[in-house]
Amino acid sequence: MNVADEIRRIKNELKYIKTQLRDVRQGGGGIAAHNILDGAVHLDSVADGVTRGSIIYGNATPKWDELDIGAVDTFLGSNGTDISYRTAAQVLASLSGEAGAAFDWNDQNLTSVGTIALDGGQLAFPAAQNASADPNTQDDYEEGTWTPDLQFGDAKVGITYSHQAGWYTKKGREVSVTGYFVLASKGSSVGAATIEALPFTVANDDAVYAPPNLWIVGVSFANYPQAYAGKNTKIIDLGETTEAGIYTTLQDINFGDASVVMLSVTYFTD
Repeated sequence: MNVADEIRRIKNELKYIKTQLRDVRQGGGGIAAHNILDGAVHLDSVADGVTRGSIIYGNATPKWDELDIGAVDTFLGSNGTDISYRTAAQVLASLSGEAGAAFDWNDQNLTSVGTIALDGGQLAFPAAQNASADPNTQDDYEEGTWTPDLQFGDAKVGITYSHQAGWYTKKGREVSVTGYFVLASKGSSVGAATIEALPFTVANDDAVYAPPNLWIVGVSFANYPQAYAGKNTKIIDLGETTEAGIYTTLQDINFGDASVVMLSVTYFTD
């Protein structure tokens, strides 16, 4: 074949290719318009149309296939082999089964939840209470220690202890405390006896005065020991009531260097 013949052959091939490309652009001729996944044209695809929002993925054949867009509020997921759209309930069920799974709800409220099963046995509240005005909302829980602080006339010069301890539990506005102390020395302060430093301030309301249970040794009184946690304070006032119904406060002279007091009280905060 001479050079002139080779040139004519190449020109004819180029003319043919040009014709084929024109036919493709016009939707006719050598290759007809077809779906992108038409298996009759693409041997690595299955015969299927393409819809808005669909995803092309590799199936088990393996060939390219189409996954139609999921329903409203469904999520694309995987079982480790294939992909599929899953409902919110299915997603939550999968997440809740993960060991140590944690959810950050970004301050969203959960409604119509039904029964909450705390299989882990713990319900955590923030260190600082996020108070709620709703009387049916549990907004706080805290456990801790406090130190019962005996004072005479709002002073405690020279008072020392051989034992001094207390615990408290706070649930919403309700505070329950226990306390125990044994004096090593009653010191030199004088005046009305009080136990101070409750872990939370008593609510400023006449309805919340709270009388504690007392067990005392080495403390004199006539005829019945009395006490109450006063409103808008962290103080338990100690007193006595006679059989005639006369109330007076206990004083420093009612205590000795080895007096023992155990108490428990439940009160409410604001």
